Amino acid sequence: MEELDKYDPKIREYLNEVGFKKWTTVHSASNRYSTMTSNIAESLNATNIAARELPISTMLEFLRSLLTIYTLSKKTKTPFSVDLEKGTCCCRRFQTDKIPCAHAISVIRKYKNDPLLYCSKYYMKKTYINTYGSTVYPMTNKSTWNTPQEVNDVIVLPPESRTKSGRPKKKRILAGHKKWSKNKCTVCKKMGHNKKTCRG
Repeated sequence: MEELDKYDPKIREYLNEVGFKKWTTVHSASNRYSTMTSNIAESLNATNIAARELPISTMLEFLRSLLTIYTLSKKTKTPFSVDLEKGTCCCRRFQTDKIPCAHAISVIRKYKNDPLLYCSKYYMKKTYINTYGSTVYPMTNKSTWNTPQEVNDVIVLPPESRTKSGRPKKKRILAGHKKWSKNKCTVCKKMGHNKKTCRG
C-alpha cells in the first residue's frame, strides 16, 4: 500500500472503500482458482545474476546444482498437516486453489483414493463444457453502451515516471523484506543470513 501511495494517495482510499474481499485472494468471499504469477521466474532471475556472465556450460552446471539444492530443501521440509474432509493443508494451496497440493496427494495415495475426487467441480471437463456451451455474443459498438456518468467523469492518468539516462542496471532492486539476505552474520561471518537464523 505504501508503494501505491507514492503514485497516488487516492488509490489507498479507493481500495479501502471497495473492500479487501474484492481485490485480495485471502479475503475473497468467492473462490479464485489457479492464480498464475511470475514469482518463480523472479526468484530464479535474482539467483542466477552472477551465472549469466559465465560460459554456457558453467552456467548450466550452476543451474543444475541450484535445482539440486532446491530439491533437497523441499524434501527436508517440516511435515504438513492435511485435512481431507475439510480440504485444507497448512501450506494453504489446497484450500486456495481447491485442488489437492502435493502434501494432500501424498495422503490421498496413502489411503489408495483418487486425487480427482478431492478437486473442485470447476476443474472437471463437464463443468468446462457447460461453461462454454452457450453462445457468447460479441460486445456491441461503444456508441451504444449505457455507461453511468460518474464513470465517464473519472480520469485515470498513468503514474509519473522519468526514464533514467545510461544503460539499465543488471542488478535487481530488492524489496525491503529481502535486503537482510545481503547481511553478514556476526556469529559465523557468512553472508545471506543473520545471527537469529544462524545454524553455526
